[in-house]
Amino acid sequence: MTDDVLRDQWTTVTIAELLALIVPPQPRAGITIIGIDGRSRSGKSTLAEQIAGETPDVAIVHTDDIAWHHSFFGWTEVLISGILQPLRQCGAPVSFTPRPWVERGRPGCVTVPGGTHTLLVEGVGAARRELTDWLDASVWVQTDPEVAMQRTIDLDRDPPGFVEDWMREENAHLDADMPWTRATAIASGQHRFEQAHGLLVRYPAASGS
Repeated sequence: MTDDVLRDQWTTVTIAELLALIVPPQPRAGITIIGIDGRSRSGKSTLAEQIAGETPDVAIVHTDDIAWHHSFFGWTEVLISGILQPLRQCGAPVSFTPRPWVERGRPGCVTVPGGTHTLLVEGVGAARRELTDWLDASVWVQTDPEVAMQRTIDLDRDPPGFVEDWMREENAHLDADMPWTRATAIASGQHRFEQAHGLLVRYPAASGS
């Protein structure tokens, strides 16, 4: 799926309008959980930070923190058992320290503070098929693969060989899972997000790639 295919179907919305479109009126256990998925460097974390910056009582969980020294994509049950299931059962706060953090001496923990009304789960795989029943909505951040890869190259912070290994796993995951086919909304990450000019969003998402 390329940005060109969808460009004539984009609608410009604000963050508040996007949330009004996708957030259910009656959240389960008092908290709304939204997956923000997309390719590496597509703009997922930027969108999540914008939502959190403009909306009260929003927390972000990054799947990179769940996957850290565990598995590129084999972390679904860790996220469910450590974060999503406790939230659905008891609500916030939730605090979880993944085992690799303990084993490798990484300080801190993954936290959803008390009073959180909306949790954004952000990362490649955040809206994967196995998480569908745990999410209230999902956003696919659409950025052409070539643009996303150039951003990764420009950032130039990964050790040798990591990008190749990661992209091989990422492409296999996305080819098999196609999370954009289940997205509540598709946001364009093709260009830098500028809230003053609104977000380009397609809603509801079309099926297929």
